[in-house]
Parts: sequence; C-alpha cells; structure tokens
Amino acid sequence: MEQITPQGIKDSKKVGKHLLSRYPELVPTTKRIYADKKSRTQDTAKAFSKVFPQEVEIVEIGTNRSSFHSQVPHKACDAFTKKPGNEEQQTFLAKYAPPVITRLQQYSPVELENYDIMGLQQMCGYESAITGKVSKICHVFTDDEWMAYEYAWDMKYSRMVGHGNPLSPYLGFPWLNTTAQLFSKFHAPQHSDSADDAIPDDDGQRFFISFTHREVPPFIATALGLFNSSNAVAEEFPTDRINWSRSWKMSELIPFLGHVGIEKLTCKGLKGDASDEGDVEEFVRIIANTAPRPIPECQGGPGASCGFDQFVDIVNRGMEKYGDFDGVCKNKKDVPKDG
Repeated sequence: MEQITPQGIKDSKKVGKHLLSRYPELVPTTKRIYADKKSRTQDTAKAFSKVFPQEVEIVEIGTNRSSFHSQVPHKACDAFTKKPGNEEQQTFLAKYAPPVITRLQQYSPVELENYDIMGLQQMCGYESAITGKVSKICHVFTDDEWMAYEYAWDMKYSRMVGHGNPLSPYLGFPWLNTTAQLFSKFHAPQHSDSADDAIPDDDGQRFFISFTHREVPPFIATALGLFNSSNAVAEEFPTDRINWSRSWKMSELIPFLGHVGIEKLTCKGLKGDASDEGDVEEFVRIIANTAPRPIPECQGGPGASCGFDQFVDIVNRGMEKYGDFDGVCKNKKDVPKDG
C-alpha cells in the first residue's frame, strides 16, 4: 500500500492532463512541484509532471523547511492524533454491521466480526484503485450498506480532521496564509505601474502545486467552513442512525487523487466599461476536485467567488484566532521533528 500502483500512475497523469487543459497558459510556467518524502507521494508527483510540456523539479518537503507547517501540518503538530472519532465509529459500526454478518456468514469459513465487514468494504475501494476496475467485492454489499459505510467514515473524519476537532482550523490556516501571501505578490496590471513594484526573485511561475496527505484538504475546508454544519458534531452525526442531510461528506473532498486549489481571477468591465483600465477587480475561487466551492461568508463575486481583499481579510482574521500553531500543538520549539 506504500507504493504507487500502475493505475495510480495512469490516474496521476490523467489529473495532470486535466489541469493542463484547464490552465493551458499557467501550467507551462510551473518550475517546481512540492511533495512530502514518502516514495508514493514522490512517484505520484513525478508521474503527474510528465504530461507537462516543460521540465519540472520535484522538491521534497522536509521538516526543516518553513513550509512544513502549511504543507503537512498534522505531521508538524505533536498534539494531533488519529484517535478522535474511533469510539463513535465503533458504536455506529455495531449497529450496521450485524445484519450484514447475518447475511454473509453462511458464505464464510470463519466467524465474521464487525470490523471484518468494514475491512471488506475498504478492500473494495483499494482493490478497485489498484487494478483500475471495480472489484468483485464491491458487489457483495447493498446500496444501503454502502451508505452506512460512507456515514461511518464521515463521522470519523469529521472528528479527526474536520469541524469536530478543535485543532483543525489551526492546521488549515497556515496553508491558506501561505497562499494568500503568494497571491498578494501577483496583482492585476494596474497595481504594478512602476519598476519599484517588481516582484523580487520572480521566476515567472504562476501555477503552484504540492502533493501531500489526505488529511490536509479537510483541514483547509474546515478553516474556510466549506463543509461545516451549524449544528454540533454530535447532532450532525448521531451514532444510532444516518443523518442524510449532513454537510460533511468526505467523498466530495478526498476521493483517490482528490485535490483542492485556489484560483485567482482578474475580471475586467464589471462596472460596465471594459475599456477602462481601472475597471479591474480581483477574486479568488476555491476548487475541490474540479468543482467550485463557495466560501460561505464570502461569495459575492462572479460565479460565487470571493473578492481578493475579502479573502485576505478572512485569512488574516483566521491567523489572529488560530495562528498559535506551536502553542496549541504543544510542540517543543527548537527541537527538530523526525519527518
């Protein structure tokens, strides 16, 4: 499971081709792609970049880099653990698995337990991803059983990396802050009327990519409130039944090769005069797996985008509230972490 599969290589190239077709002028400016040190992540980044028309350097994200907090925040946080949500998931599993066991036990030479059911359902996803075709195991389960499985993991992830974990916004805002600072360097033409406004050490790159772990997109989504519910987590995820109206659905955010990005848009003529060089406004738009996701508190721009200055304000306020990364993570300062 720690190595990239042949199908994974194909899928990586497919995503790369999609982004190249979507951003044909920006992708060729890419000079560096960042990826954590796991061989699978490195190989995914290499396969992804092979479809680009230019040579791209794959830069390993190490613990000694200033970007580590933003790119792999949970690995840089001593207080983070994957245990939250386990108890609730076990409680719900004990409700939905027994009827499945009753149905399947006659076909099994060994006694099935609750976790065997979840394990078989997990095998469906992994085997399908590895082989590139739907596993036969997937057809063993009914639609209702798959809905229960999805709910069990939504429940788990909401508490581990979502709005049910107080750490999540602390782990999500560093990436947003890094992105906001990066985007602030690149403005519409009217902001750069003199040579004094030139960007120091600008190498022309305008398309920025990093490969990281599946925990990171939920941190970012939580910080922006993209899938957050106004209800308490216990109300959104009761353990005795499925809440069909829940906002938090991980299948929409972290499928295999799931990706989250932020587009910066420059729009002319919004005030009615396209020829007026001063009639230019900037916006940002969140993209999750090619689908635009409006920021709940800021979606007044074209296509429910957010004004760039408003976005920066959201990030600044978030950093004021959730900026004490090392403090809340109980990190030992000046002691290098083992990546």
